[in-house]
Amino acid sequence: MRVLVTGAFGFIGMAVSHLLAQRGVRVIGMGRSAPTGDHPHNDLFEQLEIGEITQARLAGLLGPIDAVIHCAGQASVSASLKDPVKDRIANVALTADLLSAVAGAGFRTQPRLVFASSAAIYGHQLAQPILTDAQPQPTSPYGVHKLEAEALCRAAEAAGTVSLSIVRLFSIYGSGLRRQLLWDACRKLQTPQPQFMGTGAETRDWLHVQDAAELLVRSALEPSMPVTMNGGTGIGTRNRDLLETLARALNRRETFTFSGVVPTGDPEHLVADVSQVFQTGWEPAVTLTEGVKDYARWFRQLPVTGG
Repeated sequence: MRVLVTGAFGFIGMAVSHLLAQRGVRVIGMGRSAPTGDHPHNDLFEQLEIGEITQARLAGLLGPIDAVIHCAGQASVSASLKDPVKDRIANVALTADLLSAVAGAGFRTQPRLVFASSAAIYGHQLAQPILTDAQPQPTSPYGVHKLEAEALCRAAEAAGTVSLSIVRLFSIYGSGLRRQLLWDACRKLQTPQPQFMGTGAETRDWLHVQDAAELLVRSALEPSMPVTMNGGTGIGTRNRDLLETLARALNRRETFTFSGVVPTGDPEHLVADVSQVFQTGWEPAVTLTEGVKDYARWFRQLPVTGG
């Protein structure tokens, strides 16, 4: 079996590639960066650059592809606010190029497409947890562009080019991720009088990257998976509680403050309704407490500068 993974050398794409390789699947890794020297499955990768997504490349050099797990793209709300045009290129134009290449490649069998979307498409929702049929109302260019990319994927499915699963990932974390709340918090908690954005009452649904990878891989290998699903745990955790857990794991004091200023584009609550995906037999294996402790252990092993 052969699976194309876009963004294969990014945080989520790498976890997906590892898991596929562990299961004996041939991984065609496509991304902006080459595999690192310590990558345990270098010999299973056929590296391609993002710009090499062409019909001839897919149909000729790669041979038949059974599935595509599309993890490539820009994944930052703040970056999308600073440069929405760049964000649209990374999340919409790239998806359009990929779908065009797959459509023209002339594969004998219809490949499975798994699109790693985002809870950012939901925006501010009064009803929590959020159902997959909730009306999208994104509050950032990133959310808008992920929603637009979803529409492109649905059009490809309607045209018979692919069979489709869309996985709307919530707050993905894990060792090695050098951005977002846990990374910023680890560094701030080393300083006196740390202060964080927001009120501390904001809630997020934290899903470990290994559990996210399992869901994406299962969606690629099992055609019976739903077309649209939430990738989360169904458990909302306040930012304040998360930071207290992290502080304990780092053996740091738990006294910190919040500015009260909510970052632009950040909904107050994002918690997934996962009843649909739980019915497939998938469920998270890593608890938040375990995952945060592991993240803290990884951070403590970094150089003193933090990175």
